[in-house]
Amino acid sequence: MDFARHGIAALLLSVAGCCSTDPALLSSPDPDDRRETLACIVEDAPDLHKTAITHARRLMNFSTEPDAGVRGTAVRVLGFLKVQDARLAITEVLAAGPRQDPSPAVRVAAVLALRRFGGPDTI
Repeated sequence: MDFARHGIAALLLSVAGCCSTDPALLSSPDPDDRRETLACIVEDAPDLHKTAITHARRLMNFSTEPDAGVRGTAVRVLGFLKVQDARLAITEVLAAGPRQDPSPAVRVAAVLALRRFGGPDTI
């Protein structure tokens, strides 16, 4: 699996320097740390995918994560890893109503994430 090959890593990695897979950074107050760490875990640490998924579920929620870039990254990670039981939550990012994400960029990330699941009823 090559996360970078899908053109996502360049968008996700906004912090120069080494790529950290330290799960503690997923709770960092710095949104750049959260974005970079999610991307790095997907790319470089398959043994930490379950940890990334747990945090991505939390980080995709606009009521608890103020940074749209982090929310978009979280949605992309769930789609990239094809987390089947996250499909409904990803769909809700798009649906009109109280759970729709206010950021157009996050909604675009949700469309792209859902497309990764494939099938005629994906979107």
